[in-house]
Amino acid sequence: MPPFDAQAARELARRARGVGEILADVKAAVVEAAQRGEFEAAVALPDARLVPAGSSSNNATFLVAHFEGRGLPAWAEVVQHAVAAGYTVRPSWCALPEGAGCDGVLLSWSLVAEAPARPSLLMAALDAYRMAMGARAQHHWVDKAQQAVRDAAARGATACTVRDREPVESPAWARRRELLAAAGFATELLRSPSGADLLIRW
Repeated sequence: MPPFDAQAARELARRARGVGEILADVKAAVVEAAQRGEFEAAVALPDARLVPAGSSSNNATFLVAHFEGRGLPAWAEVVQHAVAAGYTVRPSWCALPEGAGCDGVLLSWSLVAEAPARPSLLMAALDAYRMAMGARAQHHWVDKAQQAVRDAAARGATACTVRDREPVESPAWARRRELLAAAGFATELLRSPSGADLLIRW
């Protein structure tokens, strides 16, 4: 019997993981990327494997065959679920001493993706696209708010107010304030007759 080393432990763990667990990782990666306003997510394999020369192809069909050949039917099924949900799926490539290797899966989404014809275990790619676009809108808003901060700081101020027609109840404010807090700003949201005022302090 061969020795039980780290490689053998990874093999055992990888085979033990089911479709549901891998899909949970994929869902989390997609949501996190979309919330950052991005249109691609990566999910890493437990270890990278060499891809024999001449057998590689940058698409989901190759991945399914590659995973099935490696004894990873759960990963192959996850790729099929992602394709059914409207994602473009391709390998994540890496360099290995022996040549090119596959170390994970890349999923991307765009406006041209159609909603899945049947219920999917993954968020539809079109929904991920809409989420990413919504997140980007909040990033753009914060960029403009930070310009107001720069202008006020250049005048020696330590606070400024940004006015917006978005009502205080809008969920957009939570993300805007979160982005500003990550940059070190303190904020206070105030109701105004025309929408809301965001007081930003530094």
